[in-house]
Amino acid sequence: MARVLWAAAALAAAALLAGCGSSSKSPTGPGQANPPPATQNRAPVVSGITINPPSGFQDRTQFTFSANASDPDGDTLTYTWNIAGNPASGQTVTMAFTTGGEGTATVTVSDGKGATATASQAFTVATMTGTWTGEGPWGPFTMTLTQAAGFIKGTYTDAIGTAEVGPTGEIGTIDNSGNVSLRVKQAPFADFRMTGVLEGNGRRVTGTVSGSGAQGVPFVMMK
Repeated sequence: MARVLWAAAALAAAALLAGCGSSSKSPTGPGQANPPPATQNRAPVVSGITINPPSGFQDRTQFTFSANASDPDGDTLTYTWNIAGNPASGQTVTMAFTTGGEGTATVTVSDGKGATATASQAFTVATMTGTWTGEGPWGPFTMTLTQAAGFIKGTYTDAIGTAEVGPTGEIGTIDNSGNVSLRVKQAPFADFRMTGVLEGNGRRVTGTVSGSGAQGVPFVMMK
């Protein structure tokens, strides 16, 4: 009889232990699945900047700056620019410049969720402003010029002396294609006109001189 009672007690204990071992609890509670991992926001991608034209002329050229970008999450993108220190916004912007030189256009593209991408591109604004040296019909010369609003004024100096560029009533000009016309009045010795083309890099003018005994004589000047 004692052996039967002992066996029954052993079976009951084993059943209790088995029941305890099969019991478990999910960290999310009974009947709840684990939540999916949060999707990480991905940054936009800027594939490039287009500047048209890549070089132009102070006061005369309207530059167009365009950015090409995409977002791997399909987010709506916004575009902010720093163009040679000038702020702008939009995927495509246009701008002209009242000073010349080498410039950089930088665009920052944002997905509105804290992720951004940036790209930069260089461009050139050619100007007649500066000091030029060249060779003309009467030998070496130096010109110191200032360009503003498409007009050019300054001085011309050669072995004879210093002359006025753009005397009163006929200021030098530059057009949208870089064609330059300068009247040099070196009274009482000379009064002549220099016509040429400013290259897109803003560092070289080639053309001809007419007047004061010269007729279509080539000249070149460099900055």
